[in-house]
Amino acid sequence: MVYDAVTLRARLLCQNGYVARPGWLTSVGWQSSGRGHLLVDTHSQDSGAKSPPTYCTVVGDIDPDRLYMGTIGNHNPAFSAPLQASKFQMTVKCPEKDAMLREDWNIGMKMLRSAQVAVAVTSDHRYFLNNEGSETTIRLSAPVFEKSVCLFLTLGSLSKC
Repeated sequence: MVYDAVTLRARLLCQNGYVARPGWLTSVGWQSSGRGHLLVDTHSQDSGAKSPPTYCTVVGDIDPDRLYMGTIGNHNPAFSAPLQASKFQMTVKCPEKDAMLREDWNIGMKMLRSAQVAVAVTSDHRYFLNNEGSETTIRLSAPVFEKSVCLFLTLGSLSKC
């Protein structure tokens, strides 16, 4: 299949979650969740019911210099943080090879920044959007380790690990 930027962009603009889509910002809102907030789809909200989380679509390039996906994630022994606190982390940046998608990236970053400002309680808005010079990047992370309880049978008896 041959890459067709025009068709790809047309398909993306039809998706509700595409952050560069006109009207995306008015279709999302924030909802309290535990100690934080979730970005939710406000168009599917029933009166009194919790809205489902929304999924955001952006098209960008992965920064190979900021890709921490190895067995220990972003752990650095030079810092005092324990290995258990390490995270898989990657940075997504503006697409370099496609002018249309670069334009959509810039629009999407403005929309995401507006959404981020709407929920911020301080003026420090460095959550997952980062300014690096004149460019905005997105930092995504997930824990490397998750606590879990596993049970297994040992010679007929139940053991906890």
